[in-house]
Amino acid sequence: MAHGDDNLWDALNLQPGASAEDARAAFRDLSGLYDSEKLEGETEGARTAFKRIQRAHRILGDEALREFYSQYGSSGVRLDESFSANEGEGSRGGTLSLPENRLQDLEEKVRCLVRKHEELREQRLLGLNGSFLLSLSARPGPDG
Repeated sequence: MAHGDDNLWDALNLQPGASAEDARAAFRDLSGLYDSEKLEGETEGARTAFKRIQRAHRILGDEALREFYSQYGSSGVRLDESFSANEGEGSRGGTLSLPENRLQDLEEKVRCLVRKHEELREQRLLGLNGSFLLSLSARPGPDG
């Protein structure tokens, strides 16, 4: 699970496992405290706090993202956000997925990324091995 600034439950002053409705209610209460339009002399700290509770509400108020966050933490959510930014909103090349399929889509994206990482690692190791073999064959023999 996430810790520190990335702990979305703490951002909304909720216990882990609180319902989506609890997250919405907490956001309504806290957003009034940090909304820069309502504050006199807008401060950077208030803007940062508002963005933090807004992000927590967006993730914890959505059933699929909340389950994904519970399973993979903030790193998993950031990974999904980077996929969304690269592919447009939604999954699989910009097509929107149904709510019941979102978690499966996110998990498939993570598995795909892990496979690509493993393939790159293997390619690097094979490249290093090939370089080593080439250097062995290029060295002078016993006669010369």
